[in-house]
Amino acid sequence: MPAVSGARVMLGVAPQVRGRDRGRETLMAETPMPDTEPWERDVGFALDAPAPTWPRRPPHEQPPNAGQPWTDADYEEIVAAAREGVTDMEDVATRLGRARNPTLMKARRLLPPAERTAPPDRVMRLLREHLEEPDYDWERVTLEELPPRPVVNPPALTGVAGLTREDLVRICYALALVGGVAGEDLMSRVTGEVRRRCLVPELVELRVHRLLHLGAEVTWEHARSDAGRWVDTVLSPAPVEWPFVEEEHVVPPYW
Repeated sequence: MPAVSGARVMLGVAPQVRGRDRGRETLMAETPMPDTEPWERDVGFALDAPAPTWPRRPPHEQPPNAGQPWTDADYEEIVAAAREGVTDMEDVATRLGRARNPTLMKARRLLPPAERTAPPDRVMRLLREHLEEPDYDWERVTLEELPPRPVVNPPALTGVAGLTREDLVRICYALALVGGVAGEDLMSRVTGEVRRRCLVPELVELRVHRLLHLGAEVTWEHARSDAGRWVDTVLSPAPVEWPFVEEEHVVPPYW
């Protein structure tokens, strides 16, 4: 009984909280737990965040002539800077009151079309060299463009090279059946084109189809083996001789 009474007393006593943990406990009790998981909160924050924009120079830091149309006076100022030996594009842009990149583009426009892709540090030097030529008209050069690239049409293929893949395979098969009637030269050109286009598997499949669907009493394995040996014989440098003798049967030349 005393033990039971002691247990009741202990159950009725509230746990003691130390002073240094009392504020932490109050904070945890007053802070509501979020309804979403951390990764869900991160995704929602990322989706709600504004899209990043390209940093722009503040309006008070823009060059005085930024956004203004280019005039002949601007081009003449670039020409004058080149004749004076100025090579730094930043200095040229400062003289014009413009940004560096637009100034670089306009300076390249003063060069012949073939030199307009020159590195930035070479643009003003090239322009100065051209301006030293007595007949260099920079105003006319700004209107010039590179000629269009020539249109190259591949030559039309004729003869054996102009045959389609399917026609080439069937013609090679037919020439192999007639043996030496086609002539070694034609057979050599046809078989060479078959090898060049990697059409040997198609020739084997055609041979298998002929053996299986035209009455040859062979299984698929025998037909496949026969087709492989037959194609090797057709593509060999030696002339084809008929009949083509197999181990177990003679394959007629017209199959």
